[in-house]
This record gives sequence, structure tokens and C-alpha cells, in this order.
Amino acid sequence: MPHDATVQTSMADAQHRVLEVLACRNDRDGLYPSTIGYCAFPGARFRTPQGAAFASARLRHDMEAKGVIVWRSNPRGYFITAAGRRALEVSPPASPLASKEAGGATAAMKA
Repeated sequence: MPHDATVQTSMADAQHRVLEVLACRNDRDGLYPSTIGYCAFPGARFRTPQGAAFASARLRHDMEAKGVIVWRSNPRGYFITAAGRRALEVSPPASPLASKEAGGATAAMKA
């Protein structure tokens, strides 16, 4: 959990943020677990980088199980897979801001 308990992020939003960041990087620059924590929970205040890595553990595990990210040891870090790029193309972020920009389509579907 992020240190700031008032920050709440859905798993879908966090995964989308991580995939967006990974999609912008080249094949030589992976993300470390702590960096994924900072990307997934941008409003959180972590006491240490290890806290950010710990907070993102479940997220990383779920994303690896889905096959959208992969850990590589050389170069070291997490990288987006082809499945991750496809998932990013077909799933817009599930945030309230996105539903407002899309004319409320997401909000209307939930109602």
C-alpha cells in the first residue's frame, strides 16, 4: 500500500499507466519494480523506493500472468510485450477523466 492511504487507484488504471510508460520506452530501457510503483500510483508518497516496489508487487504479478509485461535480465527491467501493446490499443484508461473526455460514454455504460 502506498504510504498515503487517501490515494486510491484502480488496478485497471494502474496497469494502463504502466503500459503507457513502457510503450514509450525503447528495448534497452526497462523499468525497475520501484519505478513501476511510482508510475502506477503517481499521487502516492512512498517512504523508500523499496516501498514503491512492494506496493507494485501484486500489479506486476498480475501483469506478468496476463503476458503484457516481462522481466528481462539483460538489459535489466520490465518490458512491454506484443500482447501488452495490443491491450493498450484496445483499452482506454478507465478513469473518470477519460469518461468525461469521451462524452460520458463510460459513465453511461456503467449506469
